[in-house]
Amino acid sequence: MGERILSQRAQRTQRKHNGSSILLLGVLGDLCEILCFREAYPGSAHGRYGSLCHNLLMRMFSALFLALTVVACGGPEENAVAPTVAEHAAALRAAWAEGQVEVGPELHRLRNLEAMLELVRALPPDQRPQTILYLASGDHMAPLGLCDLLPEDLPCRLIMTEIDVDVQEGIAEVLSDLQSAGCINRLSGGPAITSRSGTRGWAGKLGSRSFSIELRISDPEPAAPLVTSEMLEEADLVISHDWSGEPLGNLQVIDEYLQAARKNSALPPPLMIEDLQAHPYETDLRPFSPIASSAENYGHRASDAGPGRHGRVELGTPIFGGAVLLSFADAWWRELSENQMESVFDFLLLNQFDIDRQNVLEGGSDPLLAPALLDWWTGYGARGIDGKAITPGPGGTRQRMIEAAIAARDAAGPEVSEVFARRLELYGVLLALRAQGIDTLDLMPAARYQRRPAPGHFPSDEMERLYRQALRRVGMMRAEREAFAEEAKRLLTILPNGSALEATDVGELREAIFKQHPHSGE
Repeated sequence: MGERILSQRAQRTQRKHNGSSILLLGVLGDLCEILCFREAYPGSAHGRYGSLCHNLLMRMFSALFLALTVVACGGPEENAVAPTVAEHAAALRAAWAEGQVEVGPELHRLRNLEAMLELVRALPPDQRPQTILYLASGDHMAPLGLCDLLPEDLPCRLIMTEIDVDVQEGIAEVLSDLQSAGCINRLSGGPAITSRSGTRGWAGKLGSRSFSIELRISDPEPAAPLVTSEMLEEADLVISHDWSGEPLGNLQVIDEYLQAARKNSALPPPLMIEDLQAHPYETDLRPFSPIASSAENYGHRASDAGPGRHGRVELGTPIFGGAVLLSFADAWWRELSENQMESVFDFLLLNQFDIDRQNVLEGGSDPLLAPALLDWWTGYGARGIDGKAITPGPGGTRQRMIEAAIAARDAAGPEVSEVFARRLELYGVLLALRAQGIDTLDLMPAARYQRRPAPGHFPSDEMERLYRQALRRVGMMRAEREAFAEEAKRLLTILPNGSALEATDVGELREAIFKQHPHSGE
């Protein structure tokens, strides 16, 4: 298959030569015909005008002959059947599987295209996106392959947002590789961004389809919002990919997305994001009206530096099982305040696991590391959606999230309302177990990777500092877990019918929730 990649590029070069040769032959044929005409009829009574008319006629025949020959011979590159971005990515993947590690960086920049295609194919053709907004894109160019799913000849636009001006080089490399592979032609690019912010564009053709790319670099200081209401109005689809390997980081994206969407009267475009229900500590995304989910991998994966570590090429074991497309069709989120929305996200994060949440990526139990609601990419510690520490007691994080979930249940349509109701019931059952002093840690998912982080494994000094801080708090967090029975008893008085909840089989209740309201696309 690696030979196929080289063959595609050689064939494309040969098509260029063939097209040029055919054009030259046509022009020479045209000249020969004119000269022959003049020699055969040197004393024509029509004189100069007859010669010109016959000249024109011969040019028309020559042009027709040239056009037919170009089509028959496969023609120059713009008339050839170009490979799609997906076909090129598949060829790269096959080469990678055969041990051709040199294709790794190019494949890395097209990784997880299969999941993206799977989700967009689930949309009716007239709803497939012409304008795609890719948040915090890096130099990942897989979304360009979605253009091939549009009805024929419709133009395609990709908007990429970033704060790192250095991604320009990687984007240019991907486009150059795709041009060499014959996927794109007529490529042109604007001047490079040389300051901390700015816009740069590229344009070209995917076969016969025009495409444009707009890279928008924002100054990292002061921090620009990830997404704005104006950006949502531009797009038919928004993509978040590789934002975080932890459910909390991705929930923060959805929260910011909906805060922007609340400023517009229309529904926002669908959001493609990691399927948090496919994470070991699953998070229920059904309140956001999913319309499709993928079987293919998506998001953060183990890299060449090892599980959970940042490396040059992420093509290993996925942390999430796939992607999901959220439509937000049930607009209950418009009825809640901004603070209530944050508390709803805390509820979605905590309703199953709460204080027993372990770090799945590096996992295990203390003293390896303390229970962590934030994992590798976003830090460590028991934190809520706002990044602050979870506060116990009256008016604390858990009380606010229960009250907000009840408000969301009452504002939502029947199906989403039932999801919130059953989630509240599940949280209540777990609280009932904890109130009796029963250890629920065994009900939690097992760690996926067992390893002890060491200096140099952390993407930033700040992350390592938070990790060390969490380890120093292990004793305190043990004490919080042991004292949680009293907190659980208090919270049961706030839950609907909380005092009547019994410590039933949690596994059966979880299974019943998903049987009654299965994930869209499953």
